[in-house]
Amino acid sequence: MRGHLSLLIALLLLGAGARCTPFYASMFSDSSAEGETNALLLAVLAPDNGGSSSSPLTESSIQLRLFLTAKQPDGDLQFGGQPACAIILDAAQRADCYCANDPMNPDTSATFKAMIVGGNRTATTGSCSESSCPGQQDWVLHPRAQYRSLSGDRIFATDATALFDATSGIQNPLTFQGNGGASTEFWSGLSSNWSNAANNCNGWTNGTPLGKGTVGRSTYADQRFISYDSNVACENNHGPGGSKVSRLLCVEQAQ
Repeated sequence: MRGHLSLLIALLLLGAGARCTPFYASMFSDSSAEGETNALLLAVLAPDNGGSSSSPLTESSIQLRLFLTAKQPDGDLQFGGQPACAIILDAAQRADCYCANDPMNPDTSATFKAMIVGGNRTATTGSCSESSCPGQQDWVLHPRAQYRSLSGDRIFATDATALFDATSGIQNPLTFQGNGGASTEFWSGLSSNWSNAANNCNGWTNGTPLGKGTVGRSTYADQRFISYDSNVACENNHGPGGSKVSRLLCVEQAQ
C-alpha cells in the first residue's frame, strides 16, 4: 500500500493533475488500489487527445533589427559613397554591401541585407500558400520573425512564408534615425503583392534620369511601405535642389 501511495504521488507530480476514473481502474485490476495506480500511469503516459492540440507559434521569439541607410545610391546601386560595393556584379549583393558598410549599421558583427528584389533575389512570383511562396529565392526576411527599429519599435512580423501582410501588417512607421535629411524612401523593386515590379532601373543597372525604379516609403502603414512609387528616376536626384532621396532598407539576418 505504501508503495502504491509513493507511486501515486510521483505520478501526480509528473502528470500535472491527470485523472483516472473507476471505469479505467476496473480495466486493470480487481483491486481498486492497484487498478487506480495502473490507470493513473496510463493517464500520465498516454497522449491527451481530448484537449486542444498545440499549434505553431504565431509570434516568434526571433527578434531582428532593420534600418534605413544613410547612403543614398542611384538606381544602379553605385556612386552612393561606397566604391567597394560598385564592383560587385550581382545587384542584390551590391545593395547588401551598402547595408554592411553603412554608417547606420548598428552591429558590424551581424549580417544585414537589403530588402530589395531584382537580380537573383525574389520574394514571390505568384500567390503564396500558408507556408511557402513560389519562386522565392535569396530572400532576406526570416519566417515568423519580429523586426524592430534601432530604437526598439516593432515595425512588422513575418508569417511562415517570410512575408507580411502589406495592407495591414505594419505596426509602426520606420523613420530615418540618422542625421541629415529625413527621407524614408528606399529602393525596393516590389509591387504591392510582393512580386517584382516592372520598373527596377533595368535590374538595378541604370542610374540615369531616363531610367525608372520602384521605391517603398517606410512611414506608411499599408502597401505603400513596400511599393510607394514605381516611376522614380534612377538618377536619384529628385529631392529639393537636386538632392538624393532613395535609400536602402536593411534587415538583419537570423544566425
